[in-house]
Amino acid sequence: MSARRPVPTREALSVLLLLLGWVALLYRGAFGIGVLSDGWALLGIGAQGFAKAPTVLLGYHSIPVTNLFMAALWRAFGLNPWAYQAVNLAELAIVAWLLYLLARDLELGRAVGLTASLLLVANVSFYEVPLWPTVGNFQSLAAMLYLVGAAAALRLARGERPWVSGAVFALATVTAFYTYEPAFSLLPVGILAAPIFGREGTGARRARPLIAAALATAAMVAAGKVYAAAHGSSAAFLPTDWPSLTQRLHYMVRATIGLFSLRGADYVLYKLMTLGLPAYPGTWRFHAVVASWLVALATAGTMIVVKSTRPAMRWLVIWLALHLLTVSAATVMVSRHFYLAALPASLLAASGLWWFANWAAQRAAFWPAAVRGAIVGGVFLVLLLASRADLRNAVEVALQATTASRHVLLAAQEVAPTGPDSSRTASRLTLINMPAVITRQGVSTFAFVNGLHQMVSLGTNGRVTRPDLRLTYNEFRDGEFANGSQVATLASLHATVERPGNVTLCWNPSTHDVDLLTAVNFPLPSSYTPASTPYMAWQAGSPSRLRLYARKPLELPLAVSAAKMPWAALRYAPSAGAHLRIRLGSAATLATAPDAAAERASWPVYAAPIATAVENPSRVDLTVEADTETALAGVWTFEPPTSYTPESAPYLDWAGNQDPSFSVVVPLSLPLAALPPGSRWRLQYLAVTDAGFGLTLDGQEIELGPFDGGPGDWRPVDLPGDGRQAVLSIRPRGPRAARVRQLAPVPFANDSKR
Repeated sequence: MSARRPVPTREALSVLLLLLGWVALLYRGAFGIGVLSDGWALLGIGAQGFAKAPTVLLGYHSIPVTNLFMAALWRAFGLNPWAYQAVNLAELAIVAWLLYLLARDLELGRAVGLTASLLLVANVSFYEVPLWPTVGNFQSLAAMLYLVGAAAALRLARGERPWVSGAVFALATVTAFYTYEPAFSLLPVGILAAPIFGREGTGARRARPLIAAALATAAMVAAGKVYAAAHGSSAAFLPTDWPSLTQRLHYMVRATIGLFSLRGADYVLYKLMTLGLPAYPGTWRFHAVVASWLVALATAGTMIVVKSTRPAMRWLVIWLALHLLTVSAATVMVSRHFYLAALPASLLAASGLWWFANWAAQRAAFWPAAVRGAIVGGVFLVLLLASRADLRNAVEVALQATTASRHVLLAAQEVAPTGPDSSRTASRLTLINMPAVITRQGVSTFAFVNGLHQMVSLGTNGRVTRPDLRLTYNEFRDGEFANGSQVATLASLHATVERPGNVTLCWNPSTHDVDLLTAVNFPLPSSYTPASTPYMAWQAGSPSRLRLYARKPLELPLAVSAAKMPWAALRYAPSAGAHLRIRLGSAATLATAPDAAAERASWPVYAAPIATAVENPSRVDLTVEADTETALAGVWTFEPPTSYTPESAPYLDWAGNQDPSFSVVVPLSLPLAALPPGSRWRLQYLAVTDAGFGLTLDGQEIELGPFDGGPGDWRPVDLPGDGRQAVLSIRPRGPRAARVRQLAPVPFANDSKR
């Protein structure tokens, strides 16, 4: 085999400068992203110094090279978050440059190499890497080592300084693995270079130093896993059942689609994978779609390996397949796991694109060069423009997480003790509902899943080490809130806010930032709605709702005015069998969800008078518990109104714009305000056959006419108003909800007789 000509220095430097500019252009909005989440955990390890950092396990990861790298970054940049991101993006350009050099080693040509490098930088499928400082830093370091190892294996297979190349391959593989464990795939990829690139009869001989390097590398890799297992961590995470296997395969297909489409948004990848068909995860159609993709990808890969006359194409296909299988065997593939797979994928995409362009140019009647350039440039432009929306959204959420992290750090510095006793630690920072991730249009960024303790400790030089992580009413699930968060009652959170010296921050999902809670902006609420209590975990819908977990009491302290004889109302989901146990102050009662035959579109309402305690007449505690999971649409306190309208009684289940009416599906009591002498209350009801109900006023039955009308038959009934407050009770008797259109006073003199 003839000796290859090395890449001229001028060409190499020109490409490097081009790629640095390309990264700066595409990611110009991302330079302001700071260290987030697990990035702080990595810096916390690095801050322990070069001697101690290598022995620290990050969860189940044994990555001493990464830890040493973090120690160097911490020593260089400290609390300068923008420096980490600048280095992170520069590393991305260097990885793309090394990919170009590998393409030249593979004799794919300048055009293919440059196109592959530009595609890699523009690939948004692994958006987590360039937008997650410190995490992205070590991922790119692993990619650099991976490319160096791949180049060494390639040269070893070609017989170029075999023992030196073998040593470089072994060193690169070991250091890459101890930087980022999925880089283990470099070991089989490098071994297979010998039979693919070696000349006939020389493959086995040239494989000897490669096999020696591989055995040494495998021993080092096994040692890392043994070390992790000895410290209580799992050494492997292979799928153990059919659902986990199908999930891994699904995400592997999704990753392959993302790598070649350059897209990263979840909903986009889902549409591309299902081709727009209604195939929902878990259904037989979805499994059929995934299986079809697997068959198609395996067939295409096999054809390239068998039919291609170019060793480089065969090696790249095997490289991509081996890495995807290696990662999928260990975990569910998400954005950051796509990065190393994007290296062979970019080379394959660029090679395929130029092959098609050349094929079309050969058949063009005129201007073949123009046809070739138009095809490559047009496809590249389409992919680039399509992926920009995903990148903009990813940058936006990462910047929002950066802003929130900076505000948390400033709050920690505010409560850090100073002066002669500044060496003591403080724990006067409380963080409420800190989200693990922030999501926008199908892309997300890790915000606070880990690293909060390390962030405040590093940011205060160890003066604040353990912020209190709290949740409002919820069930903690991995990946939803900051790890270590504990559910706290609202009463205890109000006490925390009011305690002198405490600083309390709460996540605001509408602004994607944290709010400082004080006694002024965090008062005891008189109602619980999305507008009055945005810190609760309200879910979108009509109406908005708050999940009520089975047999998990929800405690809601309420501010009331005892002088005005207040009532409380609670609206809950129409869930059959979700019997509610409600305690309002010292009074306990039972509200039952509507029967299964009741109208499902209506939300039941429970209302009762509030009896405040003598020792605290301005507060009452409401506790609600359900046997099965259901939802609340809100809790309100109110005074007996002078008329019931959607504005004065938002707790009722109103419908309609003109002449609005409310539904009643369970027995409901409503207070009627005292009217001036000579006035009456008038109630209009729908008198249809299957929506009958009984009516009592202060325990006395009110006679109603027969329920024998049609859909629009509204009938009035008058109720006496004798200058005192009364209680009206409505008791549904039919299979459908009772409907009331008007409940308001009318002057007696103008009243018409029925």
